[in-house]
Amino acid sequence: MELNNDLIAAINYACEKAGSQSAFADLVGTKRQNLSRYLNKEVKDITPKIMARLWPHIREFMPKDFAFPPNFGSETSAEILSNRRKNNKAIQQENFIIREERINKNL
Repeated sequence: MELNNDLIAAINYACEKAGSQSAFADLVGTKRQNLSRYLNKEVKDITPKIMARLWPHIREFMPKDFAFPPNFGSETSAEILSNRRKNNKAIQQENFIIREERINKNL
């Protein structure tokens, strides 16, 4: 996603709310250096992965008419984490089934 002035301002406000760039970086799970690069316009784009981490925390600072793809950022941080855990559990279950099938096939 292209880094624009609205995003830069929202990240800056979120850093202030968290107390510092380091505190906000810890909160969203990124490096402080990345936030600094965004705020200093050293990069042109934010990856979808990082944007998904930032969005629950910067949403309140974005203009009301800011447009994202449908449903982007509709999840809270807790929902994102919960969904990630569910996906990991589903993958583990699939891998278990595959291993069981391989074992049974070799018997």
